[in-house]
Amino acid sequence: MTEKQNTRKEVLEVLREGRATPRYIREQTTINSKQNAQHHLQKLRADGRVEKVSRGLYELVEDPRSDAYRESMGTIFAAAMEEISDEPSVDIDRDEFEFAENGGGSE
Repeated sequence: MTEKQNTRKEVLEVLREGRATPRYIREQTTINSKQNAQHHLQKLRADGRVEKVSRGLYELVEDPRSDAYRESMGTIFAAAMEEISDEPSVDIDRDEFEFAENGGGSE
């Protein structure tokens, strides 16, 4: 592994803990300047591994192949399905509607 790859791995390790600024990344890694931290973040953004949340704040892009991502998506999907399967949010009075005895259609 090259020195640049090792440095980017360090940056990714910091971002696995949560959002971070270039300054914080510099403090937590072997990177010797804020500008070098920004350079590595820019390269990781170009690779689609990191995204800029706001000015000076970065976060890791979750890998859809990772177990943690699949677990979180499974939880979100399960919650959505539970919400969908609950009673309808609009009450419908079945007595207000006429149903055709022959299974529907218009005359």
